Amino acid sequence: MLLWVALFWLAACSAPPTAEPTAIPLPSRTPTITPEPTGTATPTPRPSATATRTPTSLPSATPTETPTPTPAQPVAVVQQQAHCRYGPGTAYLHSHDLYPGDQGVIDGKNVDGSWLWIQPAGLERHCWVALSVVEVQGDTADLLVVTSKLPYSNLYGPPEDVQAVREGRRVIISWNRINFTQDDDRGYMLRVMVCNNGRLETQTIQTFETSVTVVDEPGCAETSSGTLWGVEKHGYTQPVEIPWPGA
Repeated sequence: MLLWVALFWLAACSAPPTAEPTAIPLPSRTPTITPEPTGTATPTPRPSATATRTPTSLPSATPTETPTPTPAQPVAVVQQQAHCRYGPGTAYLHSHDLYPGDQGVIDGKNVDGSWLWIQPAGLERHCWVALSVVEVQGDTADLLVVTSKLPYSNLYGPPEDVQAVREGRRVIISWNRINFTQDDDRGYMLRVMVCNNGRLETQTIQTFETSVTVVDEPGCAETSSGTLWGVEKHGYTQPVEIPWPGA
């Protein structure tokens, strides 16, 4: 018994000591420091609160020229029934009927302004109306003096054997008759320039005869002259120059 106890204690005393745990050092957490760049950093300037805003430029307004008003074209207002004719005078053929209230734009006049060259409303051609039968609305002072063309008809030939004989101040003009039909016959028309009181004046004559006498005085610097037409309802024949006699 004693031997067993002695052996137990002997084994206990000779057993190697129990190893104590060794502390494993943790790695030190040294903070990583990023080196600052060398040199002096230039701070980015902030925009100034008082910075001036550049205004948006507006297009400059171009001044508008005020147009000069164009004078209104004068107008003829018919006061009584009348004929509008192919020339400035009652010797010319009828072109168009005019009635009270009819209107026409005035585009010209004759030398003394006693006849107006108008285009009646709704008519594609011009014709002549006497100033005495219309009321003019507008200014006619600047109107041009117009010489209009006569409507030509080739249904008949011109007058033949035209002659002119002087007897002092008188000039007798004659020609052969044209064989118009009764329906077409509108006679003859002469336009002569004769001397009167020292100056030439124009006369327009319509006749159904084959002879006309006009007064042509001496004393004008310009030479007298004349033209003759045969007239039928559709228009005028070719004109014939009158062989004017000397003084």
